[in-house]
Amino acid sequence: MTQVALRLGTSRLALLFGFALVVALSVFAAVALETYAIEGKLRALRRAVEIADAQRDSVLALVDQERGVRGYVATGDPQFLQSYRAGLRLEAATPVFDPASARSFPQLAERSAASASAAKDLEDYFAATIADVRRGRRDLAIASLKEGKRKFDVFEQRDAAVRSAVAGGLDRVEVDADAAIRNALAAGLVGIVVLTVASNFIIVELVAERRVERLAERDALTGLANRRHFQTLVERALARYARDGAPFALIYLDVDDFKSINDAYSHLVGDEVLQSIATRLSASIRVDDVAARLGGDEFAVLLRGVPGDETSPAAERLAEELAGPHRFPQLAVDVSCSFGTSSCPGDGADFKTLVLRADERMLERKRKRRRARQALPERRRQERPEGARQPPT
Repeated sequence: MTQVALRLGTSRLALLFGFALVVALSVFAAVALETYAIEGKLRALRRAVEIADAQRDSVLALVDQERGVRGYVATGDPQFLQSYRAGLRLEAATPVFDPASARSFPQLAERSAASASAAKDLEDYFAATIADVRRGRRDLAIASLKEGKRKFDVFEQRDAAVRSAVAGGLDRVEVDADAAIRNALAAGLVGIVVLTVASNFIIVELVAERRVERLAERDALTGLANRRHFQTLVERALARYARDGAPFALIYLDVDDFKSINDAYSHLVGDEVLQSIATRLSASIRVDDVAARLGGDEFAVLLRGVPGDETSPAAERLAEELAGPHRFPQLAVDVSCSFGTSSCPGDGADFKTLVLRADERMLERKRKRRRARQALPERRRQERPEGARQPPT
């Protein structure tokens, strides 16, 4: 009887152990599959992001082609076709959307295909226009230039849709990864903790990687565009100016004596001041404009469609909006900003030159204000009537 009970106990123990093992292996397999699926999506999405970035080169390639075709149509000089051929070579080097990424992100694949179709439509139009000129039908080629601009606008819209789909894919991957974490924690039975820890670490790492990628375009403290993303937007504005002459301007802003704010109130308050400035800055610009934090207490604004002679008044209005007391629960901090401006055309044709020119003007404005403050006491002393007594100190 004892042996039978012992055998029954051993069988139950073996059955319980086997059941626990099956559950543990099932949960481990489920978590591993979720992790593998998310890793696959991330790999495909990284590839998609690379292709979306490469499409910026496609835009520049089409700009070169359009510039060459317009010059050839206007003058008939084959020398302009060198720019056209250079654009063709750059376009040919642009990677295509691979099947693996297409399966993981069908909407992104569809929009990328539409963008590629618009680009192909443009290239066919360029080739037909060149052929018209060579056949002596220049009037027909000139008449079709307006249609070419419309086709280019269609391509830009579809390229923007591709980038929007990339952003949506990033958000979906983050949601999937967060769901995987919750599922793994819900299934974290005591008997399988050791088996699931490794998978949880992988999932957390994937989520952290996704958040790092998202920060690639945003400043972590203020939420504004960071320097790298701002440079990309300015380069796009330069390409648009080269294509259709659309002007734009930059405003470079710097908080006056920001170090004294940190020294007087602490760096924590200094960070709150920067966040408050970013909030006011975002609320004070148009929908089409872009505000960015370039680093430290330096901010910048891209004003699309604004000619150079309108930049300084706009900058002065912004400086007035940012100035004055910034109120917090325990105190109010008085802030003032200096600014400098640059514009295209007029001040440069690349990002570095435009920012440098705006920075130089901002520093010159700071120097003038400093000299004016230093000269004020001397001017008051000189204006005092003779025989007037020195005020008590």
